Amino acid sequence: MSRLKFMAAGVAGVLGSAMLAAVGSSPAMASQHITLVFGGWGTPQQIQAYQSEAAAFEKLHPNVTIQGEYLPWNGYETKLTAQLAAHQLPDVMVTSTAWFSEFASKGAYLNMTPYFKQSHLSANDFVPGGIAGNSIHGHLYMLPNGGAYTIGDVVVLYNKTMFKKAHLSAPPRNWTLSDFVHDAQKLTLDANGKNALEKGFNPNNTVQWGTDIGDSSNDAVWDELLPAFGGWYYNTQETHATINTPAFADAASWLKDLVTKWHASMPPAAQTGIADPFAAGKVAMIYAWDNQAQTETGLVNFPVGVAPLPVGPHGRGFFKVPNGAAAPANGWTIAANTKYPKIAWEFVKFLATSPIALKARGINGVEGLAYAPLTSTWLKMLPPKARQIELIDHWQYQTAPTKLMVPPGGNMYTEFWNDMTAQLSLYDLGKISLHQTLTTLQKDTQTLLQQQNNS
Repeated sequence: MSRLKFMAAGVAGVLGSAMLAAVGSSPAMASQHITLVFGGWGTPQQIQAYQSEAAAFEKLHPNVTIQGEYLPWNGYETKLTAQLAAHQLPDVMVTSTAWFSEFASKGAYLNMTPYFKQSHLSANDFVPGGIAGNSIHGHLYMLPNGGAYTIGDVVVLYNKTMFKKAHLSAPPRNWTLSDFVHDAQKLTLDANGKNALEKGFNPNNTVQWGTDIGDSSNDAVWDELLPAFGGWYYNTQETHATINTPAFADAASWLKDLVTKWHASMPPAAQTGIADPFAAGKVAMIYAWDNQAQTETGLVNFPVGVAPLPVGPHGRGFFKVPNGAAAPANGWTIAANTKYPKIAWEFVKFLATSPIALKARGINGVEGLAYAPLTSTWLKMLPPKARQIELIDHWQYQTAPTKLMVPPGGNMYTEFWNDMTAQLSLYDLGKISLHQTLTTLQKDTQTLLQQQNNS
């Protein structure tokens, strides 16, 4: 059974009649004071953005109080799981694709379709695939809050000062993985100032690296690099793992070669005690989700450039998810058992479509932009560095092919990446062979797929 099918089985019967009754109920009386619980994850800075957008809604609705339940990313899903079991989910939630499928299959979320229609909103107003991908059998359960219009995509950030000192030009839009390796080697310096392309370079006394993506199990790297080598984690039906393949082997070897063969990437062991090697001036180039990239530009004291992903043997590892293939972005959901479905919808609609909410949230919130009419407002808000990140992001998306490549999500997300990290780390340390790595990951991923499809 596919992910969307098993989601539908748990949702449709639970929410159908209750939703129709709710949408027909009368709006809350102006004299009735309502408290809506709003849940989300984030850093202190991101939590401040939640509070600002909640305050903006309260100003428009004096009879409503937004009570925040905010946690760091680590621990937030665990809390929601306990709340779901106790039927005490927040009225409105910022929801990740990492658990949307699992929660939806258990009837956690309100069907927002009637409200969406009554509000005269259109799927064409949102990130491509955002409405269809967050719907089950035509019923909308998550309103997207990110995707192709802003966050959710990967770009390359580079230290302009390091590039200038190395006499390197800015990466062009058609640069390749080979170009990336060359630049990374030239940007890698030992204590004597020699780069990794020069005779006499000492890789055992490196003080600056070209990048830090070598030996990586970061999804920001793998989700883009693997398609560039012509591979993916599983087939389009999500029934068979496709890890024990030449494409996956080539990607894993390339990442390891960055460290051991080309001496161009900071190895994980060298990162001990350095929370952010890029901001610390230890590495010249990083792969970064563009919301992370925007935050990064505010942490550094050197000029930062932004470049598109390098092109690999099978193209740039950047793709558009077909409409309806899966939830393509994080979003907002409403608890199925909320006491105030109408005002909860008004809050979600405000968060998604109002320029007031967008301006209150600022550029550092967890939620991004999925509502196309706000794009010009969003870009005007951004400082020049962040605007350049978004322009590169948009260009990549516009030129990307449509492929049915859905990143691991739902209830297999955590297990998959934990396994990837464990096995790739053993491979990078030389404790297991590449063949053993691929065989183990193939077997483990196949098991996860079977568990997901049997749910």
